[in-house]
Amino acid sequence: MSWLIDFLEDPVRHGPLWFRNGAAETLRSYGVVTSGRERPSVKELQEIRDAAARAIPPSHLVFLQRTPLSFAAGDYFFAHAGAKPAWH
Repeated sequence: MSWLIDFLEDPVRHGPLWFRNGAAETLRSYGVVTSGRERPSVKELQEIRDAAARAIPPSHLVFLQRTPLSFAAGDYFFAHAGAKPAWH
């Protein structure tokens, strides 16, 4: 699952890691404004989640839920955030 989907399901648990790895930029692309802090408070995380749930089109959420994070085809391997070739 994606960090965005995980965040929407449990912002307190998944928000801190995601906010250190691009959450603000992703949320901004949907018009959701954050404080810009790398470590939002629990209350901020919940408010941001609520705003994101209203702003993100349902079709985007369905797409993210159905799209695998990686895909292999023959000798090619595609991954959302990179991969280490030695891992199998």
